[in-house]
Amino acid sequence: MSEPSLKSYIREQIEQGRKMVAADIAATPEDLLLTSPGGAARAAVDYVYELSYVHRRFAKRLRGEDPGQFPQGFLVAPDEYRSKEKAIEEFGESTDDMLSAWNAVPDDRIAETIVLPAGQTTPLELMSIAITHMAYHDGQLNQLQALNGDTEIHWDFE
Repeated sequence: MSEPSLKSYIREQIEQGRKMVAADIAATPEDLLLTSPGGAARAAVDYVYELSYVHRRFAKRLRGEDPGQFPQGFLVAPDEYRSKEKAIEEFGESTDDMLSAWNAVPDDRIAETIVLPAGQTTPLELMSIAITHMAYHDGQLNQLQALNGDTEIHWDFE
C-alpha cells in the first residue's frame, strides 16, 4: 500500500469536515438554525452560509479566477438561503465546487503562490484554512446544540 499524497490527505480532511458539518446541520432543528442566540448573535444558518460563501471564493481562487471584494462585516444569509434544506444543499454544492477546483490543481503546484489584493497565499494554504474554518463553525453548531439540550455526537466516522 502506498503512502497517501498530501493532496489526497487534504481532500480527505475536507470530506471529513463536510460530513461532520452536514450531520450537525441535519441534526439541528430548523427553528434553532434560524434563531439568533440572545437576539444579537448571528443565527447558525448565517455561519453555514459563510462556509458556503468562502468555499465558493476558494474554488474561484484555485481556478485562477478573481472572486471579487469580500464583503465588510459578518456574512448574513440572504432570505432565499434561510432554510435547513437550502443550507444543507448549498453547503454540499459549494464544498463539491471547492473540491473539484482542488482536484484540478496539479500536485506539483499546490504550493504555488496565488497573489491576493493584500498579500499572497497558496492552494495548500487555502485548503488548510477551509479545514479550520469548517471545524470552527461546526464547533459553534455543537455549542448551540448543547445549550439547547442536545449533547449527542451526530458524526459517523465509518
